[in-house]
Amino acid sequence: MTNASTPFPLGAYVGQPDNSSTVNQSAFNAEYSSFVKLLGTEPKFLNYFLNENEPLSGWSGNAQWAATSAAASAAKSATPIIALPLTSSVSGLTADQQYKAFASGQYDSVVQGVVKAWAQQGFSNQVWRPGWEMNIPSMPSYAGTDPQTQADWVAAFQHVSTVLHQAAAANGVTVQVVWNPSVTNYDTLGVLKNLYPGNAYVDVIGADVYADAYPYSDGTNAAGQQLYHNWSTGGEDTSLTQWLADPVNRTHYWTNPAATKWSLDGSSGHNLSLQTLLDFAKAQGKPFAVPETGAGNAAGGHDVADDAAFPAWLSQTLQASNVAIKFVSIWDSNGGGNFEFSSASAGKPLEAAAWAKYFGATPVASAADTITLKVSEDAFNGDAHFTITVDGQQIGGVQVATASHAAGATQAISLQGNLGAGPHTVGVTFLDDAYGGPNLDRNLYVDSVAFNGTTVAGGNAALYWNRTASVALPAKAATETTPSDTLTINVSEDAYAGDAQFLLTVDGNAVGGPLTATASHAAGQTATMTFVGSFGTGPHTAAVTFLNDAYGGTGQDRNLYIDAMTFNGKAVAGAASAFYWNQTQSIAIPASAALVTGGTTTNAVSIIVPTS
Repeated sequence: MTNASTPFPLGAYVGQPDNSSTVNQSAFNAEYSSFVKLLGTEPKFLNYFLNENEPLSGWSGNAQWAATSAAASAAKSATPIIALPLTSSVSGLTADQQYKAFASGQYDSVVQGVVKAWAQQGFSNQVWRPGWEMNIPSMPSYAGTDPQTQADWVAAFQHVSTVLHQAAAANGVTVQVVWNPSVTNYDTLGVLKNLYPGNAYVDVIGADVYADAYPYSDGTNAAGQQLYHNWSTGGEDTSLTQWLADPVNRTHYWTNPAATKWSLDGSSGHNLSLQTLLDFAKAQGKPFAVPETGAGNAAGGHDVADDAAFPAWLSQTLQASNVAIKFVSIWDSNGGGNFEFSSASAGKPLEAAAWAKYFGATPVASAADTITLKVSEDAFNGDAHFTITVDGQQIGGVQVATASHAAGATQAISLQGNLGAGPHTVGVTFLDDAYGGPNLDRNLYVDSVAFNGTTVAGGNAALYWNRTASVALPAKAATETTPSDTLTINVSEDAYAGDAQFLLTVDGNAVGGPLTATASHAAGQTATMTFVGSFGTGPHTAAVTFLNDAYGGTGQDRNLYIDAMTFNGKAVAGAASAFYWNQTQSIAIPASAALVTGGTTTNAVSIIVPTS
């Protein structure tokens, strides 16, 4: 079952729209469309930046241009995530002087103007990142290393946050403010201690996290070569290239960015890892966001050009955090680095498939069942957080209740999928009860549960402490079945330095992530892969993309073969294909009989899920 089209609310950066230029706007729309096609859905959030290289007097105009361009673009429905510098490079003032000016209210009209500019273009929800990446020396709002500058930065953030919310109220829009350091393998600033503005000024805690790896050296060997601890073998690598080639090393670095052979915190300061910031968000009772993330920036010299390991690690880390994820915004642009991955010309098929697999849309095949929960809360020092399970399996991540129970409000959460005849059980687990005295109590309420449109008796519960409310769903009638089609492919390979990997799509919908062929073509073997899903009346197109061709000389050649394909037991003509290089082969699938569910003909293809 699923309660959303993506595992986490999806965001993106695909460049800046520019409505003043037809060429530029078309290029932006093309990049946006490429991202949407790969991820299978439009992002709910999109990144924008105010230009710190302009005078502050021009920031309102800059915001107006960006908002107008966004409203006229293909991304007009996305909530903007706007990076707000706390300095201008052309002000003639030091960074600290500008922090003091922001804190004193000298630039209130600028902050009010940028909120209004976006509001006037219909953007009723706005996310702002004041002074983002303040712990990176090259960034425009670097907080400095001395206590006074850091204190002034905090005061500036606090004041700007207050003015952003005031401006939002004045313009009838909603603003959320993100406190947004960057993950780094050093933290000499004491970010959590010295630069956190306080819960009253922060709506969301965020972290920018990229795959770029800068591991600490373990020293040098007798030949003077730098040594890097190999976390896979336990030995020492003598070059970054050798070290980066093993995804175990990269994964260990992302988890412990200051690790050395002797310590997980071998830096002169203290590393600021993604896990550190997730734990901090949980302790503060705040939702978490990843306003920027990206991989494959080989131009940086410390990255892998086509890296599927980073998206997998990031997804697993966020899923395991037990923290509500507000959004994850993926950098799919070569602006600021070589991060583009969604277009074929980017040359990153493995990374692209991994982003789609771990962060893209995963519609459920012929979803026959719907569970609708309605929840509300008593808020105190933050909102109520909870998880949902169906038959003991957690669905999605941590949820956040925002509807006021006292005001009679409620919010609906819809879960869709295919359940057997039953019976089944839905569980709602309250995670963060809090109490500060009379009328200072955080509680969670399950107002109702409905199954396939029918309200379940006894489906309401009040959770006044951390516990699980279980609701039994009635069994479905035995006649309820889920219609399905079956697509079977037979594949084989010529193996060399590893097996052949490929992608399979049906009408542009990816079937999971990269698939692997293991049967030897030369030995006459073939492997059968079966995929079950629901098709419309058709016709349809399957596409097979060979991902990792390799050649080392005569008899050392990695190739892929589609030996046969059947659809609902019938052979698909012309399906047999040989792939001697990285290419895509399209295969026409005949039309299927119309599927009728609830009296309506279903023509859309849902995801095709590999059978176990």
